[in-house]
Amino acid sequence: MMKVILVDDEIFVRKGLLALIPWQRLGYEVVGEADDGEEATKLIERLSPDVVITDIRMPVMDGLRMIGNIRDNGGYAPKFIIISGYSDFKYAQQAVRYGVQDFILKPIDEDELTVALIRIKDMIEEEHRGKSAPRVDFDAALLESWYSGAVNEEMASVTAELLDIRQDKEYCCILVERNNIGFGQEREPWAIEQMSDLKRILFEAIAPDRKAIVYDAGLSAFGLLTTQGAPGDTVQEWEAFAARMLWATPQELRPNMRLYVGKPGMGVAGVTESHKTAKELVQYKFALDGQSVISYEEASRVSLKYKQSDAKLNAELMEAIEEGKELAVRAAIDKLFEAFTVEKFAPESVQASIAQSVLGITKIVRELDGDENELASLKAMMQWSNEPKTAFGLKSMIIAFVMESVAYITDKRKYRSKGGIQKVKQYIEAHYHENMSLKSISKTFYMNPVYLGQLFKKTYGVYFNDYLLEIRITEAKKLLRQTDLKVYEVAERVGFCNPDYFVTQFEKVEHKTPTEYKNSLLTKK
Repeated sequence: MMKVILVDDEIFVRKGLLALIPWQRLGYEVVGEADDGEEATKLIERLSPDVVITDIRMPVMDGLRMIGNIRDNGGYAPKFIIISGYSDFKYAQQAVRYGVQDFILKPIDEDELTVALIRIKDMIEEEHRGKSAPRVDFDAALLESWYSGAVNEEMASVTAELLDIRQDKEYCCILVERNNIGFGQEREPWAIEQMSDLKRILFEAIAPDRKAIVYDAGLSAFGLLTTQGAPGDTVQEWEAFAARMLWATPQELRPNMRLYVGKPGMGVAGVTESHKTAKELVQYKFALDGQSVISYEEASRVSLKYKQSDAKLNAELMEAIEEGKELAVRAAIDKLFEAFTVEKFAPESVQASIAQSVLGITKIVRELDGDENELASLKAMMQWSNEPKTAFGLKSMIIAFVMESVAYITDKRKYRSKGGIQKVKQYIEAHYHENMSLKSISKTFYMNPVYLGQLFKKTYGVYFNDYLLEIRITEAKKLLRQTDLKVYEVAERVGFCNPDYFVTQFEKVEHKTPTEYKNSLLTKK
């Protein structure tokens, strides 16, 4: 376990940090607290922590003075993370000279501090193994704050100076995104460590050729700000550079990686614009499905569509789900995802289309008196957009959800059909005189018409239409025997709107017309 000391003159900040971070899961143990730099110096000498998290402004001895004294003494020196407010940003240059590894602006963000702790742990372990590590030190922290919008224009100018951003150099931001990690796992230490390993691999692949700053862009992505050998290199050369980075990635990870090559630019403005365009390229992930490297030039030729998927496609999927036909389900999903790429859907449109399908399934479940919350994969399906997914990853996810739903719906229908089919039969016997069809009955009982017809035949050995006709003809014969109603009146009483059709069906069953049937009764008398 890595040892940590917390230094802040406000006790509620220290206690807040204790509660905010899952220290043990990250491989850390908080071994001490101090409320000023002088007390912290004594703790550091006694406990030899691996990491010290300290505020800048404190009474007696502030954080920077404490760090400077420890560095100047030439003895044991831990890694430092400083916490500061906007007004303390002017001390950044001094912090760089002291070799501070990271800084975090207030208010403290859990994810930001978690990532900082993981990467410093990784840095320490790499140092013990004698390996190089990406520049995830103060340079990265400065760049992250710049890109997050946490610094104002004046602070951005200072940041550019500290990062040695030159106006005569071309810079390019390449955003590296890890997809399909799995719902709810993005905060797991192993997932963050996997990203650290990936950053190190790519850093080692490019470090011999050029300067690069590796910075975090969330829990599932990081960026590289780098320079080419000379200004004015073509977009194709930057794409080729990104492709080489991809091939440096372990083979098993490549299918889930996406690299977004921002627009190269000169100096400070170029650094900002390249990062902005790299982030925007994420919107083209589904429209350019299958491409691991996406550049701003290629995306500029694509017009994203903000629309709902074809209602017919969703209807096909719902019908296949209700009928429990796995091949038809997969075919419908294939069509849906093909539309995402062919019609160049924006991520928001993909999300809306998936939501439409999920809601359609939950509606079917409820109509069968089921509870959609019993579907184990529903939660992940409702929140899939919270973490990066490729089209393949999303498609695999929705197939798993739909197949679970099909099995659930089938079970519910079987359970319901045990008593439900008898209710259908009773309904037919009570409402035979009304305008009735298999389709109208299926809507009444929230059942698929094909399935209902098959179940009725299997249970009673007769098709629905034949059974309905049998009841109507039986009742018609009764009316012909017991009343003086005209043939057209009898037809209307037993559910036939067309008297001629009634005569045809009566003759089909009894081999004589209604009139002939009634006359035969008179002859017998």
